[in-house]
Amino acid sequence: MVLPASRRLAFTALATLATTAAVAGCGSDGGSGGASSGASASSTDGATLLKAAFKPSDASSGYVAVNVKGTIDVPKDDELRHLAGEANLTVSYGKQESGKLLPPLAVAFDVDGDYVDGKGKSGKGKYSGGITYAADQLYANWEGQDYAVGSALTNELMSEIQKEAAKEGVSATSPLGGVDPQKLLDAMDLDPDTWFKSTTVTDGGQVEGEDTQKISGPVDVKAVADDITSGLKALPAAVPQLPGVDKLKQVDSISDSDLADAEKAIKVLDASIWVGKDDHLERQIQVHLKADDQTGDDPGSGDVTLTITNTATPKPIVAPKTSTPITDLILKLEKQFGGPGGPLEGLMGGQTA
Repeated sequence: MVLPASRRLAFTALATLATTAAVAGCGSDGGSGGASSGASASSTDGATLLKAAFKPSDASSGYVAVNVKGTIDVPKDDELRHLAGEANLTVSYGKQESGKLLPPLAVAFDVDGDYVDGKGKSGKGKYSGGITYAADQLYANWEGQDYAVGSALTNELMSEIQKEAAKEGVSATSPLGGVDPQKLLDAMDLDPDTWFKSTTVTDGGQVEGEDTQKISGPVDVKAVADDITSGLKALPAAVPQLPGVDKLKQVDSISDSDLADAEKAIKVLDASIWVGKDDHLERQIQVHLKADDQTGDDPGSGDVTLTITNTATPKPIVAPKTSTPITDLILKLEKQFGGPGGPLEGLMGGQTA
């Protein structure tokens, strides 16, 4: 589905802030402590707190949890008219071993929602699963059952990942092409203190065991779009060794007319950012977007909340105590979704045995 410029911008405003959070390396370094960038403890100035909040983390392990919930209505789309529900994604990572491209890793997801397709047929979807990479072995999980990919296929998959990474200049010793994360942020020169039209600072309670302050307010769409666009455009010249950075040369600025259309479609775009009281690093971001665009040939609306939580305290990443062969999962998915090999066939490169 190709969205008109106005609604495309409205619905991708969430992704814009989420991407910025990821680039900033959100989260604590697990032991830095102390105020930074001139911010004082329990500051009531939102702009001051925001300037200090986004910094790279030097933590060797941690996790990021993403929650999305809400509704989207696209009445004239051929495949989807209505989508409502909640999805959760958690990515945990451990300390990277020498010479290994990937650290111990655990990805878990769950989806619970309902939909109406383009023909008006309604349905429900409730799924959970994930993957675990631990002790040089890869495991899949589906609906509470663990499945072992096996040593041979795990090694083959890791080899393919390393080959593809090498093409982009990524290696175990140089995951960002040798670019210091702080240099990356410095090159982008982001100004998160300009992203809000106004801010209110309140006590944020605890986020993952850390006392926080909460910065809230309406988002300035133009300020966010201009700041991130200019930051991305600056990277090719500033850090040419960054893998894939040449693709950013094609980043287009958003026109004033598109921004005006988007602002008409966006009824609510509020954000809250929780920062640690002691170290002033970003701990959690929540964005609420409500949009309604009834103009053009493809009207639609949405009401979505996105929450991203970060911490340097990892969840344990261990291999399952018991598991069955991956072929059992492939057969199960064939029956559940149909088609040879099911959804895993593409992941396994066509290998189903």
